[in-house]
Amino acid sequence: MRKVRVAAVQLTPSNVEKSLEKAVEFIGLARDMKASVACLPEAWFHTAPLSELSEILSKYKTIVEKLSKAAAANKVWVLAGGLYAAGLEGPRVVAPVISSNGEVVGVQEKVHLFRHERTVFKHGERFHLFEINGVKAGILVCHDIVFPEAARSLALKGAEIVFNPSRIVAEGCGPWRTYLEARCLENRLPVVGVNIALPRRYGGRSAIITVRETAVGVGVVETLAEAGDGEQLITAEIELETPAKMRSARLASRVPSAYEALSQPPEEKHT
Repeated sequence: MRKVRVAAVQLTPSNVEKSLEKAVEFIGLARDMKASVACLPEAWFHTAPLSELSEILSKYKTIVEKLSKAAAANKVWVLAGGLYAAGLEGPRVVAPVISSNGEVVGVQEKVHLFRHERTVFKHGERFHLFEINGVKAGILVCHDIVFPEAARSLALKGAEIVFNPSRIVAEGCGPWRTYLEARCLENRLPVVGVNIALPRRYGGRSAIITVRETAVGVGVVETLAEAGDGEQLITAEIELETPAKMRSARLASRVPSAYEALSQPPEEKHT
């Protein structure tokens, strides 16, 4: 039976140097806990990253290099969370995928920017599928989880698991958990949600969830591991074959011809 052990790294950010040191330490802890994949949150590297945007953009290469060395040293795949990277058209929020050999094998850009982020960053254009330690995985960066089409597109591409590196304020942790469970249930996909933890500001509550069937065939969400509101690492072993069978049956029941509005742009409203 195919399984994967994953780690959600719930960090308390400070400045880039200290946060990066802590991230490397947690990658080692993920190895000690037998995880083959460790996922970091979005913007885990600074308490107020947008206030130091120029400096953080200049340190993107350093951050990736150190995470790559940690991945190789510990033989753990590292999903670098949401980093800030410069681009020709402007900065973007990106999630590099680093193999257990320390190689960056792909990057997922954040597609749906949240509020003021739209005035700072350029959004990504598509969702990619990555083979991570032999498992087909997708990455939805923070606000991407809000949009059901995002997770569904990954399920249709063949994803077996979805990672959601996030930066969720304390008041938003309840709705965030609802989104995680909805995407898990509607797509029959295990989901790994990873948040930062900062007292009175960002609420933690990272979670590793999957889906199973009850004795009478009802699909339900099962929590495999859940963090509190402080800095910590959680791990869980996710069984992949049961969700795959459930997902195949669910997707086979779709009626795409009834969803024509999904292929149409929203109507412009004139005032």
